[in-house]
Amino acid sequence: MGYLISEIVIRMNGLYFFYHILYSIFFVFLTTTTLHAGSQEEIFLSANKLYQQHKFQDALTLYTTLLSKGPAVWENMGNCAYYLEDYSHAIAYWYRTQRYADRQRHSMIKERIQQAYHHLKIVNDDSWYEKVESWIVKYMRIMPLWTWELLLITSWAFLMLAGPLLYKRDMRSTLLGLTGITFFCVILYGTQHIYDQRNFGIVVFSHVSLHTGAHEQLPVIATLKLGQKVRVDDVFHNWYRISVGQHIGWIPKNMIEVV
Repeated sequence: MGYLISEIVIRMNGLYFFYHILYSIFFVFLTTTTLHAGSQEEIFLSANKLYQQHKFQDALTLYTTLLSKGPAVWENMGNCAYYLEDYSHAIAYWYRTQRYADRQRHSMIKERIQQAYHHLKIVNDDSWYEKVESWIVKYMRIMPLWTWELLLITSWAFLMLAGPLLYKRDMRSTLLGLTGITFFCVILYGTQHIYDQRNFGIVVFSHVSLHTGAHEQLPVIATLKLGQKVRVDDVFHNWYRISVGQHIGWIPKNMIEVV
């Protein structure tokens, strides 16, 4: 009997020790996470205060140290760079803001980007595809994405259930409606996916050489201007392979700000 009691006590002590260790690990993790989040919030508030005081260089330096940057931070970073007359970085930061902006702010940020391009004396003419893509993404943001999804699913369900009753003699109308909704869905989500996944960058130095390969000794095929927009296709060590106009080549990573 005594042996049994001692065995139970030992096991209970072992279980207590296990839970004590587990609780200690959880407490340390929670404390560290809270302190880290608190320090990030302090940096954000300090940067905002400097921004309101028009100390744009100090504010930009603090904003840059934030590990997680939302659209408000990117927008303020763009504003800081613009007031500091660093127009190429302002364009890059505002493009990042535009990825997450609603319809109204999307248009406002686009105007700011055009102003920055005007200072750099660059005509920013998007291709017809980019214009259509930008238009679709902008108007998708009239409502949250889940609202569009609910609307499309409801329309599909209505046609599936009510279609045969409404069009007993002509099923082609029902099939046409379903095909239209499917096509609209594919265009909507396909465009959004491409827009979110596609990477491009802004050249942040003047007279950047575009090489045939990822080495400075290789031939130069073009020279890029400050603020020029390029598409980022690949990365190799400290080099990006980019496409710009009719040229495909390589430039060092630090020459562009990837959006």
